[in-house]
Amino acid sequence: GKEAHLKDKKGVYYREMTLKQQNLMQNIIHTWVGNVQDNIAEPIMKRLLNDKNNLIFTWQGSHNSKELHYYALKTDTFIIEFTNRDQGIYHYHTLWRDITQDFK
Repeated sequence: GKEAHLKDKKGVYYREMTLKQQNLMQNIIHTWVGNVQDNIAEPIMKRLLNDKNNLIFTWQGSHNSKELHYYALKTDTFIIEFTNRDQGIYHYHTLWRDITQDFK
């Protein structure tokens, strides 16, 4: 949880987005969190939505899905990252991390 990119506040805050953009951010988060059982997902979603005004969206790279690109949705305690690592061969890396749940 001490990595520099987690402390970086560059990007667009949820509270600065249009309603359509906010809905998209919530859908992205729900897609990730929805991969776990409901009894685990529900408290996570509730906590994230309670902190949504601190959510930052960051984008780097091309808008073409076959070219290099990266995005992150993050707060001080949570991050979702997605990156297309290699052009055109569909080599993706992704991460969902709740920093409050890291091993100590």
